[in-house]
This record gives sequence, C-alpha cells and structure tokens, in this order.
Amino acid sequence: MDTNVRKTKPNKLRAKEHRERKKEFIDKLHAKVKTLETQVIQLKIENKQLNDILKSAISPKTQDVLEEKKSSLEKAENYAYVELPKSLKENPKQVRFTMLDQAFEQT
Repeated sequence: MDTNVRKTKPNKLRAKEHRERKKEFIDKLHAKVKTLETQVIQLKIENKQLNDILKSAISPKTQDVLEEKKSSLEKAENYAYVELPKSLKENPKQVRFTMLDQAFEQT
C-alpha cells in the first residue's frame, strides 16, 4: 500500500481492515486444523486396518517373536533415551559410550 494512501486513511478504517484480515487469517487456520484433524482420523483408521491385515498374514509363532523383539527394543530405547541421559546428568564422569552397547547386550 502506498504511504500517501495509508496516511490519508483514518486510523479507525485501517484498524477495521486489520481486524478483517486477522479474522480471515484465523478462519483459514481453523479450516486447516479441521482438515488436518479429519486426515489424522482417516490415517489412524487406515493404520489399524493395515495392522490387522499384517497380524492376520503372519503366523502366531512369528507374532510371538515380533513381540519379544519389540519388548527388547523398548527396553533398549528406554535405557538409551531415559536412563542414560539421567546418569549423564547425575554423574557425567561415570558414563561411558560402552554403556549403550552393554544395554543392547542385556536385552
């Protein structure tokens, strides 16, 4: 907007235009949020369907093996992301890089 035109507009009019632009912007954001929420719901449904298909496609023995692997992976992740950082904060001199390797060996 040209500075001369801007100066000639009364402040009330500029404020009104600003409020209108702000309202349009917020309305667009609300619409986008609604769209994204719908998309999340659809993706969760699709994910559940695909997991069900996957579970029915593999044998029960394979499912048990996968659960065991998942459990050991969760333990290792817990150590790497929770326990190790705690130890590092509490006493950084005692933490060694091999501690992470040891965590994977324990699981």
